[in-house]
Amino acid sequence: IHNFDATTFDYIVDIAPEELAIPEFPELNIIPTDSRSSVYVSRVPTKINDTAQIVVVAENKIDSNIYTIVFNYLPSSNTALSALKVNGVDIENFHPDTFDYYVILPWETSDSPEISATAQWPKADVQITKASTTFDDIQIWVTAEDSLHQKTYSVHFQRGSNVELATFS
Repeated sequence: IHNFDATTFDYIVDIAPEELAIPEFPELNIIPTDSRSSVYVSRVPTKINDTAQIVVVAENKIDSNIYTIVFNYLPSSNTALSALKVNGVDIENFHPDTFDYYVILPWETSDSPEISATAQWPKADVQITKASTTFDDIQIWVTAEDSLHQKTYSVHFQRGSNVELATFS
């Protein structure tokens, strides 16, 4: 514990999502200041936002201290996408920090394209607007697990050319 003080008995440890692969917990590595003391964990955290209790018993087997540590999981603020596809094909040059994409659809396209998006953080919420016509822009809203942060990606569609190039000999 950062800034541990033997006279402070209650701690809250914030664990950012990037530091924790759910549902794993940090290892409790306890080293008493007096090597003649004994230490044991009387309560092991078993889930997110759980509490650990560590008991340190003095050499005389009478005096003891109980330390309580609450492992507080902080929800992710990650709103980035890791993938964006049109009709099952990755958008060319996709980058999580680029928010507007332009896609040229074949001239004969009559159905609205199917968009799929994958969030970088699995607990982020991804919502995709439905197009009312084939060439409507589509927005993808990504809301972070913390529900406080949001990003919007847009895919703009254009109809390709119907001109066929002829070869002359």
